[in-house]
Amino acid sequence: MPDSKRYRLLVVALHGIHLKNFLHRIESETSAIHVITSKEGASEYPETIVDFSYRNPMNLWNTPNQIRSICKSFKPDIVHSQQLNSVSFYTMLALRQIKIPFVATAWGSDVLVNSASKGLLYWILRKILRTADGFTADSEEVARRMREIAGKDMIISVCNFGAQKPLVKRPKQKIIYSNRLHDPIYRIDKVIRAFWKFKNSVGGSDWKLIVAGSGSKTEELKALSKELELDASIDFQGWLGKEQNSENYAKSKVWISVPESDATPISLLEAMYHGCFPVVISLPSIREWVEDGVNGKLVTDVDSSFLGIELNEIDEAVSLANRELVEMRGSFAVATNCFSELHRLIIKKSIHERERS
Repeated sequence: MPDSKRYRLLVVALHGIHLKNFLHRIESETSAIHVITSKEGASEYPETIVDFSYRNPMNLWNTPNQIRSICKSFKPDIVHSQQLNSVSFYTMLALRQIKIPFVATAWGSDVLVNSASKGLLYWILRKILRTADGFTADSEEVARRMREIAGKDMIISVCNFGAQKPLVKRPKQKIIYSNRLHDPIYRIDKVIRAFWKFKNSVGGSDWKLIVAGSGSKTEELKALSKELELDASIDFQGWLGKEQNSENYAKSKVWISVPESDATPISLLEAMYHGCFPVVISLPSIREWVEDGVNGKLVTDVDSSFLGIELNEIDEAVSLANRELVEMRGSFAVATNCFSELHRLIIKKSIHERERS
């Protein structure tokens, strides 16, 4: 078996920050990595650009052929795709007649959303789950759902991309931090309305809300803030870099997120790693990290006054506990080890099966 730090890895994924995060977790000085993605400039590694869209029927033939061609020239020891959608589907088709171990990462929404349909997307999801040699999922809940859809047991490592160690440490201030995208699913408007209720209650008058990020609803959110006369209390900061984001986590007592659906957001782990008290929507994946009233607050009704006076009573012990939890289960180092261990396991299993046949 190749050395765990020297195996040749083919990564198949859409262009974007998630691809960069994944590469940062699995790269090493002696690794050989080739990336198949949807847009140039996704990484510093050799890249091949393909079309993962379902809209062009020719992709059903062209994209798997391109992936297969790279496999024959690059000769990877293992292929790892990101998302159980067209990316993994085309990868699966490319590898049908090539004996190369294949691992796929579920992002959460690809399983939780597509499994709600019994149409073509569900069929594709089930086919991927019954074909790949191994998987990663970012929560036990997503892993449970994957096994349920596949109708069989399979190798699933529960790990996410992990949170990097805090860059700075600052005294905590009466700041609530929101840094999810400004798209409908994330319901930032509910955050702003809950903050308005909190500001007008006993114990909330001296708190601030920082809203980072951007999206299709940004201007509407700014207009809502103005309508509620919160201009002096809400700071819209736009899209932030790593350093600015870390600074906000470090000084904020509270991190808030109440989306319609979610798996395990890295931003939750980052916030907890910086000692924030999470006020978060009560979903199965979130409850794997947050216990209501212990190390955070679980929200069940986004239209209620879910920000309360108890925020003034958050102490250093809670901050420390959240830091230790992420250090133990959700750090960058834990994620790196999880991915490499899975790769080593699947490669070893594949070699053993070839030797037996």
